Amino acid sequence: MGKYSLKKKENILSEENAVGQVMMLLERYDIDLDSMEGKELKAMEQTVDNIVSGVMKGALEIFEENGEVKVRQNIQNLSEKATVKELVYRECKGSDHIAMKKEGNEQSKMLSLMSSMCETNGGFAVIEQLRSSDLKYLEYLSLLFL
Repeated sequence: MGKYSLKKKENILSEENAVGQVMMLLERYDIDLDSMEGKELKAMEQTVDNIVSGVMKGALEIFEENGEVKVRQNIQNLSEKATVKELVYRECKGSDHIAMKKEGNEQSKMLSLMSSMCETNGGFAVIEQLRSSDLKYLEYLSLLFL
């Protein structure tokens, strides 16, 4: 352990179960890492590893509801004014990509995409206030859908 290493938090879910949840998401979106090469493969593997880590820590949950794969983001760094403790994202649709295309920079596109996919009442306002690791997990998810 290095001088500045963070203390490891206890995982809530096993790696095997977390990978199973993430595979459900990859299969739904037909994201086949075996068909990728080079930088694209390395970037996608890192994104998937980060999402698996989020699932293991309980920050993310991937589940099926009424035939649709959804992602629940459990907000870990709640502000004092927080009105919700979780955000639920539905499956990505064409309208979400249309909303994203109207934005200029990559960060704005990520936030616009995930806000459009968010089913939680007031989700847009919550997403605007996300910080630290909560924002990090939202960004990892958005990379799957961009």
